[in-house]
Amino acid sequence: MDQFEQADAFRYDLAALLKRYLREFDLPLETLIGVMETTKVEMVEDPPNDLPESPCEWDDDYDNDNPFQTP
Repeated sequence: MDQFEQADAFRYDLAALLKRYLREFDLPLETLIGVMETTKVEMVEDPPNDLPESPCEWDDDYDNDNPFQTP
C-alpha cells in the first residue's frame, strides 16, 4: 500500500470510529471534533518517540518520491 492508500485507509477508519461513537455514546459531534483537535495539538507539541524517521521507511513501494517529506 502506498502512502496515499494508507492515508485513505486511515481516513475511512477514523470516519467509521466517529460514526460508531456518535451511535453508541451521548457525545455531540462538536465534542468529538474538540477531542480530535486537542489530540492533534498534543501530537504536534509532543510527538510520539516511536515513529519511523520517514513516513514510508517501512513501505515496500517507497521510491524516494514522497510529496510530504521536506528536504
